[in-house]
Amino acid sequence: GAYNDSTKRVAISGYDNQTDRKNLMNQTDLTKEVELAGMKHTVLAGMELNRQETDNLRMTAYFTDIGANTTSAFVTLADTIYRGTVQFRQSASDAQNHSVAKTIGLYVQDQIELSANWQAVVGARYDRFSAELLNLRNNSTLESTDSLVSPRAGLIYKPRDEMSIYASYSI
Repeated sequence: GAYNDSTKRVAISGYDNQTDRKNLMNQTDLTKEVELAGMKHTVLAGMELNRQETDNLRMTAYFTDIGANTTSAFVTLADTIYRGTVQFRQSASDAQNHSVAKTIGLYVQDQIELSANWQAVVGARYDRFSAELLNLRNNSTLESTDSLVSPRAGLIYKPRDEMSIYASYSI
């Protein structure tokens, strides 16, 4: 809050923000080693599924012993504890929402052993994200869906068994 040097008082305000969130997540990977064109390939395919449901409610602190609609009070630096009556209730701008976010990711990559010291990695990933938010104060809904394909390529140099140097490109 704002501090007044002449009175040694500072303004305080408050809020109560309740959030209930449930997450359901799954990641499944399948790996297979195969010999192809005289080279060892380690193929990885996988999928991620996520769902997040959120309910939130924000309430503003009202200092009712000062005034029915007063949202800040002053305390001194010598005694920063406010001992008056505080009531939490929604103001016009406080949120009350229900939202659901969903993601799906599908990916595949191939790690190719070019020689004893060199490996290449190539792959791609597809992601889709969707979100829906219901404003319970005015029953309006916001929705968005985005998707992206992300290629990747990398080169691994292993000068010794316990050491790897890796360069990659991805989006």
